Amino acid sequence: MARDWERVFVLPMADAEADPERVGDEGAALARLAAAGLPVAPGFHVTAGAWRRFMAAAERHHGELPTEVAGPIRWEYAALGDRDAPVSVRSAVRDVEGVRGEAALLRAVRECWVDPAGDAVPLLVQAADPAEATGTLATAAPVSGSRDQVVIRTGGDVLVADKESGRIFGRRGTGRPALTSLQAGALVRIGAQAEELLGGPVELEWAVRAGAVALLGVRPLTGLPDDDDVIEIWNDAVSDDRVWSNEEVVEIVPDVMTPCTWSLLRAGLPGRRAYGRIGGRLYLDLGMAVRLGLPVEVPPGVRLPQRRARRMRPATLVRKRLDRRRLRDFLAESPARCDVLGDRIASATTPAQLVDLWWNSVRPAFVQTRRMLLAAGRPEHAELAGIRADLTRLAGAAEASAMLTGLRSPDGTGLASMGPVTGLARLAQGEIDRYAYVRQWGHRGPHEFEVAAPRLAEDPDWAARMEDAGRDAAVLLERQRLAARDAWRRFRERHPRRVTRMRRRIGRWARAEHAHEAVRSEAARMFWVLRAFVRRAGELTLIGDDAFFLSFDELLDVLSGDPSPVEDVPVRRRTYERYRALPPYPTLIRGAFDPFAWATAPQGVDAMGDAVSGVGGSAGTAEGVVRVLGAPEEGDALRDGEILVAHTTNVGWSPLFTRAAAVVTDLGAAASHAAAEARELGIPAVVGTGDATGRLRTGDRVLVDGERGVVTLLVDRRQPREG
Repeated sequence: MARDWERVFVLPMADAEADPERVGDEGAALARLAAAGLPVAPGFHVTAGAWRRFMAAAERHHGELPTEVAGPIRWEYAALGDRDAPVSVRSAVRDVEGVRGEAALLRAVRECWVDPAGDAVPLLVQAADPAEATGTLATAAPVSGSRDQVVIRTGGDVLVADKESGRIFGRRGTGRPALTSLQAGALVRIGAQAEELLGGPVELEWAVRAGAVALLGVRPLTGLPDDDDVIEIWNDAVSDDRVWSNEEVVEIVPDVMTPCTWSLLRAGLPGRRAYGRIGGRLYLDLGMAVRLGLPVEVPPGVRLPQRRARRMRPATLVRKRLDRRRLRDFLAESPARCDVLGDRIASATTPAQLVDLWWNSVRPAFVQTRRMLLAAGRPEHAELAGIRADLTRLAGAAEASAMLTGLRSPDGTGLASMGPVTGLARLAQGEIDRYAYVRQWGHRGPHEFEVAAPRLAEDPDWAARMEDAGRDAAVLLERQRLAARDAWRRFRERHPRRVTRMRRRIGRWARAEHAHEAVRSEAARMFWVLRAFVRRAGELTLIGDDAFFLSFDELLDVLSGDPSPVEDVPVRRRTYERYRALPPYPTLIRGAFDPFAWATAPQGVDAMGDAVSGVGGSAGTAEGVVRVLGAPEEGDALRDGEILVAHTTNVGWSPLFTRAAAVVTDLGAAASHAAAEARELGIPAVVGTGDATGRLRTGDRVLVDGERGVVTLLVDRRQPREG
């Protein structure tokens, strides 16, 4: 007998007549999968007809479910086998989780039907037993659009598998794998079957319960790139004879850059012709850098294109010498100048006023900052390496690390890169208040040269949240001050004739380092002014955050009345998000490079011997549990005494160092932020490991040896962990 669909209020999960009109698109798709034998979690559908019956009787029944609706719901719930079985109730409007018992289930149904959007609201009721793991599975790679791959996400893990064979060839994660190989393989097969049944790429929501996979939801996978989806390629790595490195620049902008940021950096960095973008990230053309005379370190064994080094023109040399004499005045005047510029930008009321302000005030200050960066230069890595080697030979690695800390400039100030941490210590000791701290150091942060990123000073509660870090910093800095004093005393006793010469060598290097770091800090302050300018431009032209996706010249065109550049913003936003979804690329890139092809190729990150080797950045040893962090914004997860493992660090990571027992990075050398910061705080560091974030996992127990540059795994992963 044909069913009267206006009176059929509940359907079993795999009912053949559960079509989109009666149970919604997702419910109908799950019904097809269940009918085909895929492991859909047990449950049932509450139909659109039930919603219509409830709405028709709502006034008479005072919002209670009519008996003819409530009864079938009770029967199907009882069929799940437990009168108190946990279930979820889901709709296109609202979800209710953790429902137990008939009364709670009926209340949840009513909740999902309160204030509906106007259309019929079918519901999906599914068993919600406790799960060992949950996540999603996409039957195509969302970034590259590859239909040959399956991407599984669960917790901090991302697995990439071949759809046809089920072989997992890439795994990236920050924790203990949530899925076994068998479970992951089963998910891949289920995904391929679901795609075939539903006729296109899908995203599945799944859970593992009692060791078995259960499907909770399914939806079409949309937004995949295809031949008609234009994408801008922000990639200068297209020439076969160029060698690119981000070892020197990754601390400046560690992330994919917005177009506005790239245009400003390209204009503001000394030796601008040496810089390029690879997948939107900042890289340095080593051959061009050497030709322009930039102080870069060429990795051993790397052969660069043969180009004659360019000599600096006499007029440029004279100007550079004059600018060096002006460095002290620039550093003294820059904070107040930037404050004034920020106030004038905020006071601009028309686009024309903002354009005039750029040409007459902001641009000259920006150009001066670039000239000061060129004048300050940067210390040679080889110079510090030589000093460390000599100190280590004469006094040992631990003594050498201590003797290279606490260095002051002639005016008594410390390294600007340490400013945020020393400032937190002063704040904790009551020497300055929060206002003074934010005013002096609020422009620094992990994304200080990305104009689209907010600064610490834009978060009024940031300094208050850092009080514990300030107290820890005060203790560590004082301990290291005493260690440095004692190390120098012992060195003087053992090598009295070498003290003066060694102090002069360290002093020359320290003066150059102080000048470079101080000007870099003011450059970051200048970029905060530029951020304020771009934001104000977005407000006055009514394009809002789209301003960050224009080059600065295009933004000036929009301010001058030409809206056409904004037409390119949607594709740039898509490009930006796709590149952001990719992991960091290799440090060294030769010739042409395709970020999408690299990101989906086998990475081999699961390979793990007994140790990870790198460069000893700060001497000492520490044993502890690994915490892999992808960004400083994840820092709340770091516990006191854990081993901080990161791809790279910059000044925005500094407060986290006060909680870490040791630091390990993929990138970096003895002069890198991670090494210098760790030395100042007296904690071990191993830098330049290449792949520590891929080979170490959160929860691993390791021994960090900052003298030998080795991180040793202490627990065999093949053995089950306690707890």
